[in-house]
Amino acid sequence: MPLGKLSWLITRFYVGALGARLAHLPISRHFYVLTVIAEADGALTQKELAEAVWTDKASMVRIIDYLCKNGMVERITDSDDRRAYRISATDAGRKSVKEIRKAFEEVNEAATEGFALEEKAAVMPLLERMACNLSKLPHDKVFIKIDRR
Repeated sequence: MPLGKLSWLITRFYVGALGARLAHLPISRHFYVLTVIAEADGALTQKELAEAVWTDKASMVRIIDYLCKNGMVERITDSDDRRAYRISATDAGRKSVKEIRKAFEEVNEAATEGFALEEKAAVMPLLERMACNLSKLPHDKVFIKIDRR
């Protein structure tokens, strides 16, 4: 099986499991981005956030629009550069992040069920190295739409 097919299956099942655990939240996607925003506590601009989560600026604008519309984050004009915005989690966003982190832990634990401790410790570094290696290859932009039915 090609690595891409296996990655797609893992993504499909992982995102589906997260969605099921977090279905009560007003958002159905971009959970990780919300956690990064909350952890930065208003320190990141839209551009810096895009770089931190490895996405392009145009996609980041759409993600932030979605999170703003659903009351999870807000844009605050940067006092040093009026053209830039700092992104901050709202109270509802910060509250949701606690649940999102717990869901990440639960799904990660389920994904590695039956693994030895050393296997669990090796999974993330190996996947991160794969992502880094693949990011260096010439590639087309690929957009994945998540559709919860």
